[in-house]
Amino acid sequence: MWRIIDIAQNNRQLAVKNKQLLVQEGKEILASFHFSDIHAIIIHGHGIMFSRAVLDKAGEYGIPLIICNAQHLPQTITLPMVGHYHQQTRAHAQISASVTQYKNLWRKIVQAKIAAQAQLLQARQLPEYSLLKAMVARVKSGDTENMEAQAARIYWQALFGKKFRRDSNAEGLNAHLNYGYAILRGSVARAVVAAGLLPAFGLHHANKLNPFCLVDDVIEPFRPLIDRLVIENHDIFIGDVTPEHKAILTDIINHPIIYHDEQISVHHAIQNLSTSLAQIFLKEIKELALPPVIFTNRL
Repeated sequence: MWRIIDIAQNNRQLAVKNKQLLVQEGKEILASFHFSDIHAIIIHGHGIMFSRAVLDKAGEYGIPLIICNAQHLPQTITLPMVGHYHQQTRAHAQISASVTQYKNLWRKIVQAKIAAQAQLLQARQLPEYSLLKAMVARVKSGDTENMEAQAARIYWQALFGKKFRRDSNAEGLNAHLNYGYAILRGSVARAVVAAGLLPAFGLHHANKLNPFCLVDDVIEPFRPLIDRLVIENHDIFIGDVTPEHKAILTDIINHPIIYHDEQISVHHAIQNLSTSLAQIFLKEIKELALPPVIFTNRL
């Protein structure tokens, strides 16, 4: 089982010993983790110190190191420079793809996201699910009519109530959503690089200041997994994001989802999607590996 290492307390030191990540306070070792078990390292605390050896080992094992701000939004992500032995071939195929192909792939991702949102509303017995299900077929190449935003307006109010507003700078439920999305973003970043793709070149996201545009594309169909965890814990997910709340959210990468009548972990599904995207660019396959059902009773 993968571990997400969250450094939330101030003035901790990270070091390496015998392929293990050590978390220390002064000379006292508080915890140790083998690098092969670590999925991502998230830093929230202030005054955190780590050696170059930590960065070297994180790169060697393909572990993203994510530094978040006070709103639990990723500010910095470190990733290895080399993620796949055919990286040059795959990256060249990625940046040589046509605009039409990019738009068609974005259409598939938006359709999958809206379908997942509809599944969640249906699971919560909210009648608005039928509106979202109908919107899936209306998504055009490149989502030129912005069905993603139209679906979001219906979705957020149906799921969290008419007074809820998605605000990345707000506390409470919004802060918990931010933290959950940060977990997913780290997992997607890891998978995209491992697939030999360039995270800066997105299908739809194209902010020149964002080095992870492709990551922000691939994450979209998986966001409702976090939404479900937050709505199902909305009575306790108030105020600050506590260590107990983080434990619930960080385990999302190990949760099972349905794929080809089998249960696989969320991270495995993210890997499948990222790999299939590279294979499409190489003209090896034609369809994205998007799971048609992302929820199981375990969630």
